[in-house]
Parts: sequence; structure tokens; C-alpha cells
Amino acid sequence: PMNECAHYTQKELPVHPYIVGAFLGCGYIDSETENDYLMFSTNEEDIVNRVAGLLKGKTLKMPKNLWIVTDENGRILTRTEVFRDLSEVSTVPRDRFIPRIYMNASKEQRIWLLKGFMDARGLVGNKYGYSITFYSDNEVLCNDVADLTQGLGFYTFRKEIQNKQTKKKAGIVQGQRSYMMAFYVDEEDFEQCFTLQSKLQMMMDNRDLPLNDLEGDIAITRIRKLGDCPQRCIMVDNAEH
Repeated sequence: PMNECAHYTQKELPVHPYIVGAFLGCGYIDSETENDYLMFSTNEEDIVNRVAGLLKGKTLKMPKNLWIVTDENGRILTRTEVFRDLSEVSTVPRDRFIPRIYMNASKEQRIWLLKGFMDARGLVGNKYGYSITFYSDNEVLCNDVADLTQGLGFYTFRKEIQNKQTKKKAGIVQGQRSYMMAFYVDEEDFEQCFTLQSKLQMMMDNRDLPLNDLEGDIAITRIRKLGDCPQRCIMVDNAEH
């Protein structure tokens, strides 16, 4: 069964939810130098520009699609100062999860969280039709993202995968076990999932793809009117029937 969006009151969040979502998705930690810089690993400059704008700062391009965020005077911002109250965010990817206060925030705040994460890690268009997917070796984070989209009222499913090949962009390694989640949105809800125009355009291009078989799940793919025909009422043991 599909649930509608769960509504919670707006929360006083320590960091803008877009920044949290983006860092959970593509925040970079240099394990060699162990510096504390606020860094992102992405080829999407717009993500880092939006983060810098929310922090009233600037961006600094580094080699290999790495970005550093500075304040307006060029001082490099650190993860410690930005996420001082969110240690669960500022950690290595395999240990990350969505803080509970963000999962229970208002609909608008959770949508900004989703946008930040899906701008960074959401994949558009694959064997699951017009879905948006996320792959990871972090089971907790994958389940958190699935709970987030389901809580927003989007049809969501998740599964465990034994990887047959390495897909660096998706964050999976051959031979290792990983996890995936996918969700579906109607065309009018596309902008609730991304700010990146490139991904929004991909959603528009894929909107006519069929809703494929979800690995054995049964899904309604078409409804058509048959006209008058014999019917039978099925009684359901529920007070709202």
C-alpha cells in the first residue's frame, strides 16, 4: 500500500538540510592528509555553488573534481565548524546516516534534504524504468534514504545486491555486497527531487518509460475502462471500508 506524505512540524535544524544531503552524498574526507576541510567530490559545480551560497561563502576548485568551500574572505571552512552538532554526517561514507531530527523535520525541510542527496547521488533512468535510484555499500544510509522518500509519499523499494561488476559512479565494487533503493515520482513532483537542471531534464526525457517489473514485485502498469460488466464486492475487515 502507498502512504501519503507524513507531516511533521518544522524543526530548528543546526545546518541547512540541502548541505546535509549533499555532504552525505558526495562529501569528501581526505584519508591521507586527514585534513578537516569542508570538501566535496563531484563534477557538478552547481551543487557546491549552492552549498557555498547557503554558507555565504565561495568555492575553490581542486584537482580530480574536488571542491573546497571557503568563507567570503577565502578562509577554508572546516567540517568541524559546519557540522559541529552533527558528527554522524561528518564521517567516512560507510558510517554515514541521516540524523533523526532531519528525518522528522517538516515536509519542506525533508524535500531540501532529498534534493541535496539526489543532486549528489541520485541516478536517473535505468533498468527500473523512470525511477530514481541510489546504490551504496552502506546499508544504514540506503535504508535511511528509502525511509525518507517513502515518508514523503513516494513509491519506494529496496533490495540487497551481490555485485557482478564494479560501477564506480554508483559506489559499488565487484564481488562485494551492496544495497540499492529506488523510488518513483509523478511528473509534477520532479522538482521535489533535484535542483540540477541536467537531472530534471533526464527525468523529463525518461517520463514515458514503462514501470518495469520490480524484481518480482507486482505493479499496476495500466488502467483502462471496460464498460459495464459483472462485479463482485470484496468485503475488507476494516472500519474505513
